[in-house]
Amino acid sequence: MHVDNGLVVGDSRESIETILKKLSQTYKLKISERPNQHLGYTLEWNDGSLTMHQEDFCKKILDELNMFNSNPIKTPTPMNLRHVLEAESPPIKASYVQKAIGMLSYLALHTRLDIVFTVNVLSQHVNKPISAVWQLIKHVLRYLKGTSGMGIKYTKDNTQVAGLIGWADADYANSTITRKSTSGYVITLFGNPVSWSTKKQSIVAQSTTEAEFVAVNKCAKQVRWMSSLLTSIGIDICTPVLLNDNAGAVFIAQEAKLNSNSKHIEIRFQYVRDLIKKKLMKIAHISTQLMIADILTEPLATTKLTESRKMLKMIDTVHINGG
Repeated sequence: MHVDNGLVVGDSRESIETILKKLSQTYKLKISERPNQHLGYTLEWNDGSLTMHQEDFCKKILDELNMFNSNPIKTPTPMNLRHVLEAESPPIKASYVQKAIGMLSYLALHTRLDIVFTVNVLSQHVNKPISAVWQLIKHVLRYLKGTSGMGIKYTKDNTQVAGLIGWADADYANSTITRKSTSGYVITLFGNPVSWSTKKQSIVAQSTTEAEFVAVNKCAKQVRWMSSLLTSIGIDICTPVLLNDNAGAVFIAQEAKLNSNSKHIEIRFQYVRDLIKKKLMKIAHISTQLMIADILTEPLATTKLTESRKMLKMIDTVHINGG
């Protein structure tokens, strides 16, 4: 429930009607069995699937930021991102940049996993923006111009897919200034993405393996929380699985071995180990080619971006619907 806008779900029509009846005793309700709008995003219902997108909000952003007539481009992030942001660039007015980043953050939070990495980078410059930041914002907006109808298609025919899976990834020392790495994770439920995040790591990892393990820890905490939530509402799932494409990170999680150079990640290490030891979670290695969370940790070229969006069940509703 969000102020005056809410969704009610249940395991039977009877249970839903009971809840609505109780609510109607206190509130005046307008009930829609299959709403087409919720909190600024569009819901498209089909047999066996639900597609969520924010085309209208994308167009609003483009209009308010005077980019509606811009030329579209194919990726949200320039491949030379580090060079662009770390080059000398004059400061600019913060308020306009803050407004743009705020609107882009709302998109990234709900349906646009493909811009999450770029928005996270922009957010690191929100208080002291430079002209290069505005150029990067315009880059993202031009990408949105060509993909305004991009959304996520949720399906219910994925029972063969393990229930809850966390995909953890890291880009090692990707900041040439701080040498800090970036963590990213996606959590899927029966193959559908339901939670995602990207963040600069708070410590300076001393190896790729350490950076990946910090990402594993962050993902594990969210998977554990979601597993407990599902159990509390009566949804039975098998033991959650955590996937990572770094064999070293997976090995130390399974074998409980840290060397003397890795003591600063010991608390994170012990937390993950404890989950595995208690059989509350499993961890497994996956090839880099199948790692869907890399879209959250680094710029992707067009071909790789297209593949990643497909694996994340992202579709362009404008083209599908004939727009």
